[in-house]
Amino acid sequence: MESITQKLADFISSFHLNNLENEILKKIKIHILDTLAVALKAADTFPVKAFLKAFPLNLKKGNIKVWGRDEKLNLFLSIMANAIAAHTLELDDVHREGKVHPGAVIVPTALSLGEYLHSSGKEVLKAILAGYEIMIRIGIGIGAASHRPKGWHATATCGTFGSATTASILLSLNSTEIVNALGLAGTQSSGLWAFTADGSLSKKFHPARAAESGVLSAFLAKKGFSGPSMIIEADDGGLFRATSDDYNFERILDGLGDNFKLLKTEIKPYACCRSMHPAIEAALKLKGKIKIDLIDSIEVRIFSVAFKQCGFTNHPKNSVEAQFSLPYAVAVALIDGEALIEQFSERRVNRSDVHNLAERVKLVIDNSYDNDYPEKWRSKVILHLLDGNKLSHEIEHAKGSPESPLTEKEIKNRFFSLATSSIPERNAFKLRELIYNLEAVNDVNELTALL
Repeated sequence: MESITQKLADFISSFHLNNLENEILKKIKIHILDTLAVALKAADTFPVKAFLKAFPLNLKKGNIKVWGRDEKLNLFLSIMANAIAAHTLELDDVHREGKVHPGAVIVPTALSLGEYLHSSGKEVLKAILAGYEIMIRIGIGIGAASHRPKGWHATATCGTFGSATTASILLSLNSTEIVNALGLAGTQSSGLWAFTADGSLSKKFHPARAAESGVLSAFLAKKGFSGPSMIIEADDGGLFRATSDDYNFERILDGLGDNFKLLKTEIKPYACCRSMHPAIEAALKLKGKIKIDLIDSIEVRIFSVAFKQCGFTNHPKNSVEAQFSLPYAVAVALIDGEALIEQFSERRVNRSDVHNLAERVKLVIDNSYDNDYPEKWRSKVILHLLDGNKLSHEIEHAKGSPESPLTEKEIKNRFFSLATSSIPERNAFKLRELIYNLEAVNDVNELTALL
């Protein structure tokens, strides 16, 4: 009987863009642009600069661009640097049911490897779309409700498969070689959530390592290095059994090639963990209805996974902890009326006004929300006032989701406001034009030159 890995490899090896609906092609181009913009905005942040300084010149010398910076690295380090940038600000795209951030893994893989290979825009587009699809489906199959509470970060564990898919297409691997690439990628799957214990930077590194692992696997497979063909479902050491108690093999393949999971991938309007977005949006809806000094306490009803990863502190000590502190996020949204990059910066995190309000935030797990997870990420904010009255608002689908999408104008404005922090406006305009006409680009270096 064919393994799941073999069936995925058969799909990947025969995948093409012919007859795909315009909706799918438009959607993936939006996510490519958005990932680039988010990475460009983060080009001068500490995690990116620290990564670039970590290696002596003789180890990093190369000719592949680091986006938004006047530097070039070898292929593997450039992929990793660009992936770190894409994930650092917590603005990268996310698939709700799979609980993965595909853009931060797949787009750096495709564009940096495509630059190295002088791939056509059409090949890069195909590789990115297939990479998204496989990464998301692995995330859905592995079971977020179990995988995440065990301490795993699905962007890292499932991202290796997405990167290997993308690299396999660009390297023109056949079906047998793709099986090996996926098997080698899966055996490298890792990425633990322990960073919330101290606000460390390890999470920023996860998509970088996933991207690098997938590309390395594809290069090895192309030269005959074998990988396990049962990497997903093996009884002893298969990824799903090793990392989840609620996996489902069938969900990986269900509708493959017809029902594109990309279409439910979300763009994040707020610069923090997506699990916090429904509560932030509810808080923003309540701002202006009451003065802050009339609030006695704030109750936030959430699902268990949001509590586990975003309820560990009311008083974050740094930007990383703030990006995963739901009490802080609700408080700063009520005070500032925003939850953007500035609200999660070190200078904002250290001010007392938001900490004083965050102290009054209590998180409550709502079992009905757990029943809907991960298909729905729901939250309700209840303001308990000093006079005994209450104000509340519930969000079932946060802004940026398929049910509440950003408008084309919002997407456009977001792209230019982020991208032009690192590249000239004329480059941003040209970049947008090339991405929307990616099939016609003969050599992706024409595009990466603008970065």
